[in-house]
Amino acid sequence: MSDWRTFRLDDVADRVATKNTAGYTRVMTVSAGRGLVDQEEYFTKRVASNDLSGYLALEPGDFVYNKSSSKDAPWGVIARNDSGTPALVTSLYIAFRPRTDIVDPDFFLLACNSSTFFDSLRGRLREGARAHGLLNVRLQEFFAADVPIPPLAEQHRIIDLVASVDAQVEVLDRECASALSALAALRRGLLQPRSHWETAPISELAITATGRAFPNRYQGSPGGVLPYFKVSDMVFEGNEREMKVAPNWLTEESMPAVKPRVCPAGTVIFPIIGAAMLTEKRRVLTCDAAFDQNVMGLILGDRVTSDFMFAVMSSIRLGDISQSGAVPMVNQKLVGAIPVAVPPLDEQKAIGATIRQSHLHVESLQEELRRLRSMRSALVAALLANEVRIPAAYDRFLEEVA
Repeated sequence: MSDWRTFRLDDVADRVATKNTAGYTRVMTVSAGRGLVDQEEYFTKRVASNDLSGYLALEPGDFVYNKSSSKDAPWGVIARNDSGTPALVTSLYIAFRPRTDIVDPDFFLLACNSSTFFDSLRGRLREGARAHGLLNVRLQEFFAADVPIPPLAEQHRIIDLVASVDAQVEVLDRECASALSALAALRRGLLQPRSHWETAPISELAITATGRAFPNRYQGSPGGVLPYFKVSDMVFEGNEREMKVAPNWLTEESMPAVKPRVCPAGTVIFPIIGAAMLTEKRRVLTCDAAFDQNVMGLILGDRVTSDFMFAVMSSIRLGDISQSGAVPMVNQKLVGAIPVAVPPLDEQKAIGATIRQSHLHVESLQEELRRLRSMRSALVAALLANEVRIPAAYDRFLEEVA
């Protein structure tokens, strides 16, 4: 018989409603991907009001719920103040503090971000719960949500096991960051112009091809005669460097209506408008394909190789040359005018091959990190659903290795 219990949140935590009477100045925000982070670091500017007296004051270890809905966190996200110092958050958040005689704070953080908790919260929300991306969650609804909690001894086993996986994730994450830095340094060194290289604008090395609109009624076909890429497809797993995964295809029937501009394999593509352009993504087509109007492609002539031009474009920030205005963008004239230092073809091939191998190493590490994070998510879900039990003998193991 299971010794787990399901508690209401207000049975194991107390609301924190303390306003900023102490004059704290550090304002933090809750990110779905990063937890509680410094607001100026996250937004690269101060967005809080000048008067901070109405903000909630969090002590170290306090929890906070951001009820903003997003793709990665449709029912909001819960984070903890791990900064070690008091912090302020907007009063739009809900702050609370766990009762440590019932629940370990580390376990509580896992439980409050579990599917059990958010499924329970979702079931208590009224109709019309969403308003401009902000969930209309009342205090009584939030604190009535269910939290699955085992005895403290089992909480500690779960914490230790998950922490060991988190340690591996952290090591691999640092390894990925180091590999990316090494790739950038390698690219800078290999692309440093030599005296025998020539310089030419992109317009003399490639055709700058802009994409065409892709009407919604023709999207969604999983197969056909021609893949049709959108900016969002660049983030798909498998499309980190080369566009291999295509969720949309043109068929024999839709080709005459769409009239796509077909670009050959080896074309280097990138976003050219708005926030997508500022992500500075670069990709290479692996077969004949088309893309939408938010993407530009460089169809290469015989003076440059695809790997070399991919490396060159990866070293250029389009955000630095974009047109000013409400929406940043670049056009064919701006891209075509970019000067490129061009070595002989044999050197291009050697440079491109070296950088490609470094890219493959980075991709291998990133894939390993994705698998580890996926395993971690599945493990935590199984542990918190009480589908996987850690035996009490685990405690003796911890004592032996302590």
